[in-house]
Amino acid sequence: MKKDGEQNQFLQELWRKLNRKADESGSARLQHSASYHSYFRGYTEVRVEKPGGGYRIKRYYTAPWYVHEMTDRRWVAMKLGYTALFAASVLCFVLGLRGTVTGNTLPAAIPAGAALILSLLSFAVLAELLVSKRKMTLGTAEATDKPLIRWTRLAAIAMWLAALGQLAALIVYLKGQFFLQELPGMLLVLLAGGLMFMIGVLQKRVRYGTVENRTGELDEIQNSESHLIT
Repeated sequence: MKKDGEQNQFLQELWRKLNRKADESGSARLQHSASYHSYFRGYTEVRVEKPGGGYRIKRYYTAPWYVHEMTDRRWVAMKLGYTALFAASVLCFVLGLRGTVTGNTLPAAIPAGAALILSLLSFAVLAELLVSKRKMTLGTAEATDKPLIRWTRLAAIAMWLAALGQLAALIVYLKGQFFLQELPGMLLVLLAGGLMFMIGVLQKRVRYGTVENRTGELDEIQNSESHLIT
C-alpha cells in the first residue's frame, strides 16, 4: 500500500476497476450503513436460497489480497520487533513514573493518563496486526497501517509530555532538589516515548503489494445474485 498521495491514488484506481466490474455484472446494490461498507469493503455478498424458503446472505472476500512487500522471515521479524518495542516502552514508562516523586504529581499524571489510554489503543491495533495472516483483506490492511502509526505517535507525544511534567514538578514543587534522584526516572519516560514512536516510524516505511484473489471465480458467486461491497 503506497503512502499518502500515492496510496490514495492507488486505492481509488483499484476501486474504480472493482466498481466498474460490479456495475457491468448488473448486480443490484443492497443498502447498508457506512460502517458496514467500511468493515466489509472488498467482500462480495451472495444471496443464497434457503431450503425452507427465503434467502440468506453469504460473504466472500473477492478483492485482491494485501501483503507486506517483504520476505516471510522479515514479516515475522517485523511482528516480533514491534512487540519488543511496545513491551520495552511500557516497561520503561511504568518504571520511570513509579520510581520518582514527580511522577505522582499533577503535571505528570495528566499526560501520563493520556499516554496509558493511547498505549491501549496502540496495543489493540498491534494485536490485530500480530494475529493477521500473510494475505490480508483490504479492511485488515487499512486497520493495521495508519491507525498503528497514529496511535503510537500520539502515545509517544503523551509520554514526552509526562516527562516534561516531571521536570516542571521538579522545578515548581521541589525547587530543583533531588534532581539527580529524579533524573533517571525522567530519562526512562523519555526513552519510553522514543521506543513507542519508533514503531510508527518503522510502520511508515512498510510497503504493501497485492496478490490475485480467485475467490470471485467460485460457481456460487458467478451463478448467483451477487454484490461487491465498496
